[in-house]
Amino acid sequence: SSRESLDCALALQELVRMGVDNIITFDAHDPRVQNAIPLSGFETVRPTYQFIKGLLQNVPDLKIDSEHMMAISPDEGATYLANVLGLDMGMFYKRRDYTRIVDGRNPIVAHEFLGSSVEGKDVIIIDDMISSGDSILDVAKQLKARKANRIFAAATFG
Repeated sequence: SSRESLDCALALQELVRMGVDNIITFDAHDPRVQNAIPLSGFETVRPTYQFIKGLLQNVPDLKIDSEHMMAISPDEGATYLANVLGLDMGMFYKRRDYTRIVDGRNPIVAHEFLGSSVEGKDVIIIDDMISSGDSILDVAKQLKARKANRIFAAATFG
């Protein structure tokens, strides 16, 4: 995983050498990788807009403002959405044990919460991907312990 951005950059450069002019991706993990192909088109589509649209169509009493709602990220992913919607943002910092590998990954020791109180607020958890579901379930459990109202979760990739 330490070479993820380098591998992606090389793949983008190879696609451009093959004649691709424009690249469209969904929720690029790090959109700065577009710097590897500065003279070609690179667009990252954020599927979270469709999630918000679905919420608004199906949850009639939803109030999207900073008094009633908060965006939460198990990592740094919800920053963009929180800014667009004008919501306060909270974040969980994943503290990992890098001395061990369990099932092919470094285990999470704790999720440290950074943000204001979620008490009584609806919460949107936005994540870029779910591999096992452990993080999002742990985050939801911790938010309920902090007295969050309803919790809605969305992930671009399962």
